[in-house]
Amino acid sequence: MNGIYWLTRLDDVKLLFTIVIAITLAILVLGLIIMFCNIEQNYNSEVRAYDSSKKTAKISGIIAFIFTLINCLIPNTNDAYMIYGLGGTIDYIKSNETAKQLPDKCIMALDKYLEKVNNE
Repeated sequence: MNGIYWLTRLDDVKLLFTIVIAITLAILVLGLIIMFCNIEQNYNSEVRAYDSSKKTAKISGIIAFIFTLINCLIPNTNDAYMIYGLGGTIDYIKSNETAKQLPDKCIMALDKYLEKVNNE
């Protein structure tokens, strides 16, 4: 049950990561604006503003990249249910001999049924 609970929370995790990405991108843009506005200034206060905004832009860019990458790799809840459900089903079918014979039996039964329908 613990695994199913975390599957239901995946959409919220993706939303949280999206919010973090949006905030860090806003900080990145703000840092770049401050950096480019102070690029030609030679005064101490502007130089400090340029250096700190450059450092802020680098850090927020790295954080945004990492969270974007993670956000792309996390499936949403419906995809996770599909992965969880189909994965177990496929493993079961591969290990069960009776289940392996079902497709052949279904085709043979369908063939007999269609022959019977065609004859009538």
